[in-house]
Amino acid sequence: MQPIFTIHAGEYLVADYIERQYGKHHVRVWVPSKDDGIDLLVTDVKYRKAVSLQVKYSKSYDCKSEYDASGWWALKREKIEKSKADYWVFVMPEFRGERKVSSCCFVILTPKELIKRLTIIHTENHKKDKPYNMYLTVKGDVAIETRGANTADRNRLFEKPTGCRNFSCFLNRWEEVLSKVCSKKV
Repeated sequence: MQPIFTIHAGEYLVADYIERQYGKHHVRVWVPSKDDGIDLLVTDVKYRKAVSLQVKYSKSYDCKSEYDASGWWALKREKIEKSKADYWVFVMPEFRGERKVSSCCFVILTPKELIKRLTIIHTENHKKDKPYNMYLTVKGDVAIETRGANTADRNRLFEKPTGCRNFSCFLNRWEEVLSKVCSKKV
């Protein structure tokens, strides 16, 4: 028997996080029964306001001890441009101590902002019909897109995070997203 719908690990982690952290502020998380580009819907308790999320999950590709989390995604430009979601959420498990998952880092941004940054970052060596390969790496409160950056460049980016590779302003930005549906301060 085929299930009506399933959710992947990233969707579960996002839904669980929102419910645990913000459920007391009267938000609800919904899973659509049809896969049409919206993975989760977050509403207020009266179901009058909603924010839609597209969730992308990655296992860590770079478990170096100096980083808190990292992830890799292959993203199709057309899918981002046609996205119906208000926000895309990139989920990266954090690794601490003995490399056991303890929590997650979330990079949350609009599809418009995502495509703008990917276009700038990958202009030189990107072929139109190929997906964008995006590597996000987190260290403390800094999130950097590190695809193609050598060790020296990566270290410089973390020391002085600037430009379109700096995704820090999108790191764990739940308050901004959920303020669109929740009348109380989250």
